[in-house]
Amino acid sequence: MDKTRASAFFTIIVGVLMMGMWTMLVTTGQVPYLDTPQLEIKLHIFTELLTAGALILGGLAVLRCWKPLNRLHYVSQGMLIYAIINSSGYYIDLGETVIAAMFGVLLIGTLVSLLVFSKE
Repeated sequence: MDKTRASAFFTIIVGVLMMGMWTMLVTTGQVPYLDTPQLEIKLHIFTELLTAGALILGGLAVLRCWKPLNRLHYVSQGMLIYAIINSSGYYIDLGETVIAAMFGVLLIGTLVSLLVFSKE
């Protein structure tokens, strides 16, 4: 498998996992403040799902050689980097260092994916 395809598979897998995680958290009632009129958590979930969708679409664009959408692969990974940094801060504030470390690993994986894709 060439490196470009590996980068695309990485983003697709992360996107699917993000959607799955939020679906599971929402359906099992594990999201605090979801039933309040506050929009913060709702908008956060929306942007996470938007990021996940962009990751999947960007990865598919690379795999299917859809040249007009290839740049979405870069954009979606930029969105993911923002989501990782934002979520890391939340979990660091809660004292959840293991989850924050997991986000650090995901950040490294994303940066490697970007480097690999940009060199092809």
